[in-house]
Amino acid sequence: MTHFLHTDADLQAGLAQLILADPRLKPVADKAGAFGLRRRDAGFAGLCAIVCGQQLSTASAAAIRNRLFAAFDPFHHDTVRRARADKLKRLGLSAPKIKSIREIGKAVAKGKIDLTQVGNMEADVAHAALTALHGVGPWTADIYLLFCLGHADAFPAGDLAVQEAARIALNLRKRPDAKRLVKIAETWRPWRGVAAHLLWAYYHAVKKRDVVPVQPPAKKPQAKKGKFEMAELDGPKLDGPRIEPRSGKARQLVVFLHGYGADGNDLIEIGRAWAGLLPDAAFVSPHAPNRCGQASSGREWFPLTFRDPGERWAGVNQAAPALNSFLDAELTRRQLPPSALALVGFSQGTMMALHVGLRRAVPPAAIVGYSGMLVVPEDVEPDKFAAEIRSRPPVLLIHGDQDELIPVPALMHAAQGLASLDIPAEWHISPGIGHGIDQEGLRQGGEFLARHFAARK
Repeated sequence: MTHFLHTDADLQAGLAQLILADPRLKPVADKAGAFGLRRRDAGFAGLCAIVCGQQLSTASAAAIRNRLFAAFDPFHHDTVRRARADKLKRLGLSAPKIKSIREIGKAVAKGKIDLTQVGNMEADVAHAALTALHGVGPWTADIYLLFCLGHADAFPAGDLAVQEAARIALNLRKRPDAKRLVKIAETWRPWRGVAAHLLWAYYHAVKKRDVVPVQPPAKKPQAKKGKFEMAELDGPKLDGPRIEPRSGKARQLVVFLHGYGADGNDLIEIGRAWAGLLPDAAFVSPHAPNRCGQASSGREWFPLTFRDPGERWAGVNQAAPALNSFLDAELTRRQLPPSALALVGFSQGTMMALHVGLRRAVPPAAIVGYSGMLVVPEDVEPDKFAAEIRSRPPVLLIHGDQDELIPVPALMHAAQGLASLDIPAEWHISPGIGHGIDQEGLRQGGEFLARHFAARK
């Protein structure tokens, strides 16, 4: 029998049954305290909303989703799947996501799947039906079943917060991977979805921070020649989306550097938000040079395994020449001096912005770094490190205080490191924000650039 979670009362009834099945969860529930049900829209629109947010920062995902739904109202699978690719691309969707949404729409139109009735299936059967769709992985399928359909047994075993909460709650030596967590959760059937809600609430209580479902890194796909939309980026030459200056004449250049697993489309729309503050600025957001080893449709400036403490330092140094070449070429193409440049990074992109920006012969007008860090060698020699610094542009660091991927102390370490190098640095901490960018952070970043570009005139 399939159970559903449509109300908070359903959730509490399921929780009582869950604790009866596994009494170890009673103290977990006591620690978690009261928690409510999370629900999202179901159907084609609900699944597409989840697909839109894959491997993107919170702000970018929300912006793309809102534009997509505004452009197609009502949001019907036939209309969307028949839309021109260039129209969907202008809304901010990458080529892989356009293909995914079209293929999902085609499957719905041909009756291959009913995105509402799939919830009536047993959890494993429903999971298999959803993951058979192009672009729908295990995490996306489970989040759709749990949040959009209220399936009480849907269980996102690959969710990083669920895994970490299970480690703490069950006193495990290390965080369980998805395969092990599925085995652990067998005793929780048919209330595994309730267990997921409980573990998220428990994580929040233990860590004292808000939590949203965290998509796990995707496995690296086998590349098929001629099938990967970004194959042309395998070499050192970078390229990406651009926005022309509102005034019609470029006098400044703002370069966005995206995070790990995303691409240039993740940040370029910030340029539209800043166009009023920076009417003379051209914006460009290059795709990083390498396919991401952990995200099938994303890019990386350098690999991250989190096993080698020196990999970030090796990575920024390896990626720097290609980025510097791109910056020089873009400035030349715009006929702008090097001092007209500003760098804006997010996460891994912030690491690149600080590393490259501080070593350019002519200081950039400014650097804005969101949710990142200053990368230094593992056994740093202060004098030797300081000798590498060639420029001291003004820097603004912005970080969410709920960031779990790169915790907020990274901002403090970066600010202290910059101060030791006599680099003027300001910082802002966004309350309640995780690994993303909120509206206040966007406002401060735009105003910081406007202020320092004006100082160069």
